[in-house]
Amino acid sequence: MLTIYRILLKKTQELSLHRALPFPSSNLIFLNMAYLATFAGHSIWRSTFHNYAIDKYQVNPQQIGIIFSLASIPGVLAFCNGFIAHKMRLFFFLPLSCISVGIGLIWIGLTPTWHYLLPAVLLITFGFTSFYTIVNSIRLLESRPEEVTLSLGCLKSLGPLASIGAALLILCFLKPLGFNLFFILAGIGVIVFGVLAVMSIWNKEYSVIHSNLRFNSKLWPYYTLNFLAGGRSSIFKTFVLFFLIHEYHFKITSTALIVVVSNFLGSFGYLLIGYLGRRYDKRNLLTIIYFGVAFIFFCFFFVNSVLLLSMLFLLDSLLFSTSVITEGYLKNKSLPRDLIGDVATGLTLFYIAEVLTPLLGAMLWELLNFKATFLLGSILACISILVSRKLND
Repeated sequence: MLTIYRILLKKTQELSLHRALPFPSSNLIFLNMAYLATFAGHSIWRSTFHNYAIDKYQVNPQQIGIIFSLASIPGVLAFCNGFIAHKMRLFFFLPLSCISVGIGLIWIGLTPTWHYLLPAVLLITFGFTSFYTIVNSIRLLESRPEEVTLSLGCLKSLGPLASIGAALLILCFLKPLGFNLFFILAGIGVIVFGVLAVMSIWNKEYSVIHSNLRFNSKLWPYYTLNFLAGGRSSIFKTFVLFFLIHEYHFKITSTALIVVVSNFLGSFGYLLIGYLGRRYDKRNLLTIIYFGVAFIFFCFFFVNSVLLLSMLFLLDSLLFSTSVITEGYLKNKSLPRDLIGDVATGLTLFYIAEVLTPLLGAMLWELLNFKATFLLGSILACISILVSRKLND
């Protein structure tokens, strides 16, 4: 597996540097550094916030609910990034997004009461959703149509690796530094790399490009697949680990191990699907992937082995990377000035589904049983198969 991963990574980087992306490799390195830093900062917040808030501020479930409800607002309103990009140059918007994540982390480390956590969380989630929209749009702008899925796969593979890096930082430095100093230093690190990200805007043409706040009816397959992907993602993140822990008494060490391995496979999956998307018909590839996802959910009906269920969890991590194909679809369908608005609208629909689907899944679990919740996941995957057939070049 490691050998295959290295070969794919080398091949992807070569194509990204010499064929898909016309800007110098040094600028690509800075953009990737900013990507790693921003995703690592977001992972640090997601991984440690519950412990920090409970240990230091004794927050109750209601207060946690308020905090995470606010955290979802920037994602649901991600389409507004199209309007912001229309008013602000990417030269400023890109580092501003990284700096927002960094300031949010520093704010968490300095906040005196739990009430001050609210604006900090908003800063982190706003910065993260904005950065994700911008950096994917830049990669779409700079990629050739025939290389776009491979280029996106190379970029997105860094996200899961950043999560692994964040976990290692937490294990090595959180205890000796303490929560407050750890958050402050993590925030400073994200800000430094955010400033370096300015250097990734290699060409004046792209540093001043504008976008529009819009909903393009011709892109309905892309929007729909993003919504369905958000539902599928939330079912897995919310219920699968809960199912393994609740029904099979998964230990914390087992949970940590499976999450780390799933991040590695997620990174590998982005490279693999990006590579396959360049070689084969994208609609057929998505059909195979979504069929596999539907099969995984269906297996939860009758599989009773914790080992097999863990393998299904990891297999889904490998198949999660369909966004390299769906976002690559925009390369041929969107005008350069509309890319940020289109990516942001798709991200908004993804987050809306992430908010709504767990509520529906929990209701099905309570009223019926866990099989009904996983049946919902299979249905979403089957609908994705039908919608993916509507994608065209």
